[in-house]
Amino acid sequence: MKIAVIGATGNAGSAITIEAVKRGHQVTAFVRKTVEIKDVNIVVKDVFDLTTDDIKGFDVVVNTFANHQKPELILDAATHLIHLLRGTKVRGVFMLGAASLENVTGNLLLEDLKSIPGSDEWINEPQHGFYELTFLRWIKDVDWVGFSPQSNFIVGEATKYELTHDKIVLDSEGNSHVTTGNMALAVLDELETPTIHQNRLSVTDAV
Repeated sequence: MKIAVIGATGNAGSAITIEAVKRGHQVTAFVRKTVEIKDVNIVVKDVFDLTTDDIKGFDVVVNTFANHQKPELILDAATHLIHLLRGTKVRGVFMLGAASLENVTGNLLLEDLKSIPGSDEWINEPQHGFYELTFLRWIKDVDWVGFSPQSNFIVGEATKYELTHDKIVLDSEGNSHVTTGNMALAVLDELETPTIHQNRLSVTDAV
């Protein structure tokens, strides 16, 4: 497949890029600054400057864009990409946050985060991740799929993963986690053998 990755130098984006190259796919990275990534075509272009012509030659566009200082841009990027994907046969993959997952009591993780003292200083980022999924679920004329990690999304190698059906999963020590390597496995497995459309998959390290 011809795969474009937006945000290919970030933690999730780099893991997905490496896994895609490993599996023999043709990968193009859209980045804001010039970098070198082995066996990857580099295009220096901001996500908000992308046009339909930039993406229409790909089979898949993977969006791992993040902006911790201005999280509202996460939603802006998603809406821009949906606009570009509409009317094409290109599949869109959106890396989402964990705030929209249900915890073990059935509440949204976002509500738990809001209850933490001092959360007003940082809740904007998970809140906009929640908004992004809410927006995507209204989209019925684009082939998209979203991926959410667990509470702890850590840089790490690929081992084994499980799909969690929109829920937080705790290990024997009460921790919720997935590595970037396992997320990359889940994304590439779904791209190579599609199982879901216009919905979200959530991923955990195998427990």
